Amino acid sequence: MIEVSDRPIAPYSLLSNWHKTLSLGSSGAQCHFIGTMRDMNLGDAVSEMHMECYPEMATREFERLVAQAKRRFGVESALLVHRYGHLMPGDPIVVIAVATEHRGEAFDACRFLIEALKSSAPFWKREQTQASGSRWVASA
Repeated sequence: MIEVSDRPIAPYSLLSNWHKTLSLGSSGAQCHFIGTMRDMNLGDAVSEMHMECYPEMATREFERLVAQAKRRFGVESALLVHRYGHLMPGDPIVVIAVATEHRGEAFDACRFLIEALKSSAPFWKREQTQASGSRWVASA
């Protein structure tokens, strides 16, 4: 399942629903990652953030990355949900889950997906800080 949305994310509900779709006889490992908005960046307190995105482009890029993870790591099932729009500290931004035959591949695939999407997905962040006001920041 791949989704790019401006609606709030409920990570544990997503993971529970995804888990129900797995063929547990073949998937010996699942690895999950939940990324949330921090209240601090570049040494400044961050009060809110607006994340801009081209949802159709992001969806296509996520599909490409999941296909690559399937080839490289034997991913049997994947969940990748990313939020954009107005965010507050603590809000979930991204949820990634993969199921593979063995744990090593699950960890590797999950890490690959988060690192790859951070560098290649079309998202732009504008933070609001007391010290700097509004500023655009590079993905990291």
